[in-house]
Amino acid sequence: METNGGSFTNPSMGGMINFSTNDLMEDYKFSLGFRLPVNFSGLSYFVEFENARRRFDWNVLFLRNEQSNLFTVNFVDSSGAPIAQSSQLGKTTLSLLQWSGSYPLDRIRSFRMALSIRQDRLSFKAQDIFGLSIPVSKSHTAMSRVEYVFDNSISPMLNIRQGYRYKFFGEYFIGLDKKAGGLYKLGLDFRYYTPVYRHITFAARLAGAHSGGSSKILYFLGGVDNPLNARYGNLPTKGDQEYSFMGMATSLRGYDQNARNGNTYAVGNFEMRVPILSTFFSHPPQGSLLKNLQLTAFVDAGSAWSGLLPDAEAYSKNIVSTQPPNPVIVQLDLPGNSGLALGYGLGLRTTLFGYFFRTDVAWNIFDHKTKPMLHFGLGTDF
Repeated sequence: METNGGSFTNPSMGGMINFSTNDLMEDYKFSLGFRLPVNFSGLSYFVEFENARRRFDWNVLFLRNEQSNLFTVNFVDSSGAPIAQSSQLGKTTLSLLQWSGSYPLDRIRSFRMALSIRQDRLSFKAQDIFGLSIPVSKSHTAMSRVEYVFDNSISPMLNIRQGYRYKFFGEYFIGLDKKAGGLYKLGLDFRYYTPVYRHITFAARLAGAHSGGSSKILYFLGGVDNPLNARYGNLPTKGDQEYSFMGMATSLRGYDQNARNGNTYAVGNFEMRVPILSTFFSHPPQGSLLKNLQLTAFVDAGSAWSGLLPDAEAYSKNIVSTQPPNPVIVQLDLPGNSGLALGYGLGLRTTLFGYFFRTDVAWNIFDHKTKPMLHFGLGTDF
């Protein structure tokens, strides 16, 4: 039995409601919250306790996320021959218990760490004979993470910074079930901001990550962070790799999610940010909508591949089909299924209803798309 074809499912839009309380000196903080998608396809909630009494800060978090989706399920017999294909309503449940801590070396440098246990559960609604035959599947994973963070940047206004910041991080996951393997992840994220004229700022970011081990993380490169109109591409994955987790790699504007994929990715973002009224008027309006109105011009470049370093084999257009009974090597000669991806365009940012909205109009070069692509997202920075 195979489900969903290995594709990534974007979470639905929803609202988050948080409650928190802390003591008089703000040494201890207790928070809880829940999120309900607008299409009522699931529920998320968390409970967190933070201890900031001493130099070493730590917290404990419990998170539970439920999401319902339609899965395409391929049914096979004992020999691996296909029997039938059916769309089934399934529910994925993530339960996470995490401890994390932060030790500052000084004002701008710190070490951060996290230990967690995660359970993933997939069950299907018993709506027909096929749904009744699918067993509930569970997996358990222990995870650890270590980071070194440097940040000497200052923020004179929202989404405008000066200075630079970076982090190096490593993660190790190990499955707690029988025959489960382990994986590691190494990555970096470097960001630089320099003023050009008044609050007009040039911002650059270089980021990348690599996963390895007996199983890996499959990165889908493309799109923007926290998208409101996410579109998922149909680029297949190579059949000679075994993946346990999926993750998005952003930002690559002008492209759908999964424009490139693999267990390694690298991306660069370069922006010129122009706060319109704050730059050209001595006394700009104080309303957040006009005060934070910004125009950006950007260039994004990146790629994802199989292996540690990109080479001819990593960029091969041969895709191995995993469908039984025999694997088939297919030569895909599409212009955009490998190699460097490059996008450019213009964007507009502002604050609306307490959220920082991003709108980008982007073109890409190497995939030969003439029409611009619109991206809508939430959040500051890249």
